[in-house]
Amino acid sequence: MSTEVNICNMALALLGDQRIGALTDNTEAARACNAAYTMCRDSVLRKHPWNFAIERATLAAESTGPDWGPTKSFVLPVDPYCLRVLEVRDHYDYEWSVEGRKLVGNMEVAYIKYISRKEDPAEFDAAFSIALSSYIASKIAVRLTGSNTIKRDAEREHEKDMKDARSADGQEGAVPETTSNTFLDERN
Repeated sequence: MSTEVNICNMALALLGDQRIGALTDNTEAARACNAAYTMCRDSVLRKHPWNFAIERATLAAESTGPDWGPTKSFVLPVDPYCLRVLEVRDHYDYEWSVEGRKLVGNMEVAYIKYISRKEDPAEFDAAFSIALSSYIASKIAVRLTGSNTIKRDAEREHEKDMKDARSADGQEGAVPETTSNTFLDERN
């Protein structure tokens, strides 16, 4: 089971730094991890539709819509906090966009699938935790080591970790059914 401290200690190990006991320790490593952790977590969550972080919600339109353009606005979920809207469903194929903390469009009701902010590391996928640790390492490397080379090494490690985590995460779920395609039909 992951904890914030475990994730940060993996980041520090990647940098060759000393482990910490808590994010509130009076050390430069703990201060760097504490300063970076939340923003790095949210950033890595936004980068991929992680299965463990996907939520669904039904949003009702607000009583007043935008001043111009789309006719309806919907407040995005705050509990759990919506980091990124992945999909909006309705009976029709309405266009939509996110503006500030609202979704706007012409639908009466918005059925959304989104990435939620997961704050409890016990809910994280193990591969996500590893990718998060290498991302934290890349962001605090220069502060703790003074080395751009170590920063670049951590960035490369993060790219590899993200690729591995996305691959594993993407293998959970059914393969979409292939529908008829005129080009493919003609080839047969």
